[in-house]
Amino acid sequence: MSKTAEEILTDVIDKLDEMKAADDSSRANINILSILEKETDEVAMCKVLWAILDYKAGNKRIYLGEFIRKVLNIEITEGCMEGATVYREYCIPNNSRRIDLVIKTKERFIPIEAKIYAGDQSAQCADYLSYARNFCDGEDELMLYYLTIDRHSPSYYSLAWDQSLSYHIRLISWSDILLWLESIKGVNGDSDEVIGQYCKALEILLNRRKAGIEMKIDELIDSSDGMRAAMEIEKSIGRKKTALLHTIFEEIIERTSAEAGFHYDPILNEPWDYKKAVDEYYFRKTSSSTYPALTYNLGLLDRLRDGTEYYFILRFEIEWRAYVGFAIMGRKKNGELFNGDQASKKLMEKVRDMMVNPDQINASGDWWLYWEYITSNNQDATENEPDFRTMNDAYLALYDKKGRDAFVEQVLHMLKKFKLCVK
Repeated sequence: MSKTAEEILTDVIDKLDEMKAADDSSRANINILSILEKETDEVAMCKVLWAILDYKAGNKRIYLGEFIRKVLNIEITEGCMEGATVYREYCIPNNSRRIDLVIKTKERFIPIEAKIYAGDQSAQCADYLSYARNFCDGEDELMLYYLTIDRHSPSYYSLAWDQSLSYHIRLISWSDILLWLESIKGVNGDSDEVIGQYCKALEILLNRRKAGIEMKIDELIDSSDGMRAAMEIEKSIGRKKTALLHTIFEEIIERTSAEAGFHYDPILNEPWDYKKAVDEYYFRKTSSSTYPALTYNLGLLDRLRDGTEYYFILRFEIEWRAYVGFAIMGRKKNGELFNGDQASKKLMEKVRDMMVNPDQINASGDWWLYWEYITSNNQDATENEPDFRTMNDAYLALYDKKGRDAFVEQVLHMLKKFKLCVK
């Protein structure tokens, strides 16, 4: 007898409970990273990986060459490995950027950007590639290795909207790291314990048991009727995710409308309709589409002879994580809105005159003058921060009114914090 969508959903929930139990069981295997709950901490995971790659027996790094060949798929000779150096949090001169890992050999500069749950930063990968170009003989040699859980590509936001830079990105995953580490266990007894514990932490991060559970779930829909029911469930999930975003934006608008000093300007919002952006958010075909956002007008900066206007704005936006920031927005005479490129000195001076602390504004050329994530220490992701892409536990908590109220309150707190920075 065929199962209904409701029965299949019940069975799926049971399987997810099994997955949670399996994950809890995995945590019972003692390893220091899991005890400290650091297996999703990019900084901690990169530090241990750096220590393994930098580990020496005598004067020779015994794991680095195999990592370059097997994980990065770079052909390199032992002669080229002489004098190789491994850096973590490699500082780019005259820049606040830090590359997570860099390997320098006689012939190569190999930058590695590691991501677990953190989102991309504006022009982050573009800046890394720009710096790496100083060490390359040609464009074909220029490469940034992008390390993630699911081998996803960096956003165009991180590539400074330059699609051609995608050619210089090579995708690797934490699964690749785990498979390689398991292959080198026993090579050196002194480092075996650290490698073993790191592997356990990676297993928890990747939840390898998840594959087995997914297979069982696949079996539940292994029929035409089962697939039909699953498709209905999938459509419902898509509608629910979109409805949640609409609710969050409506509640923020309602709260800010009741707060003095917030000017939700239809002129600056309706052309970039957040409702349309919300409806398209989970069905985006390109990375260049507008993300759902709310814009608050802080004042007209300039009006040109051709009717073009420039506004200083406060903006709430959801890319993968939610953030608030100051920006400059342009508006043409026909009402079309556009992002400013390099802000003129005149516009920047006017913005600075409006700020309590002018040094807070960064005139980097990006249309975002300054921004912060909602629930973290600016650029560092935290486990209690909703990720609207990976749909982590903090995101799932938004489906409960208490969790959603807390998130909206955090958004309001951040908007007020920014508003106080303006005279």
